[in-house]
Amino acid sequence: MSKPQYTYQHGFNDTNSIAIIWCVDDIKHMTKEMEIPIKLTDDQCMEILYDVHRRHDATIGITWDTLEYAIENYLQDDK
Repeated sequence: MSKPQYTYQHGFNDTNSIAIIWCVDDIKHMTKEMEIPIKLTDDQCMEILYDVHRRHDATIGITWDTLEYAIENYLQDDK
């Protein structure tokens, strides 16, 4: 089996780094898991992901719990 090749940015690639990707679909999945009755747009999901990135703590990482917390904050701020 051949190993997939990844190229990130700024000289980072699969020979010198890794990248963990969270996407809009992950936010939408989490809202379903949380039984939130509204559908977020892709732009709203990206706002949540940008907030997660901005507040990222490398000692904790980004988890499903992190996404849940960010969604809750976003929805509270939106009221």
